[in-house]
Amino acid sequence: MENYPNSYNVYSSMGQYYERLGDKIKAIEFYEKAVTIKEYPETMNKIVELRSSK
Repeated sequence: MENYPNSYNVYSSMGQYYERLGDKIKAIEFYEKAVTIKEYPETMNKIVELRSSK
């Protein structure tokens, strides 16, 4: 993140990492940051999925 602070992929990957760890709150935070950089429907769907499964 330090080297590529404006990279969608960096934040999306961190969202996936936290999602796999079971930390939905952190996953949502990183997915939300990712979509502020570039809107991808798949990522938006992930956010909705995670919010609805809290």
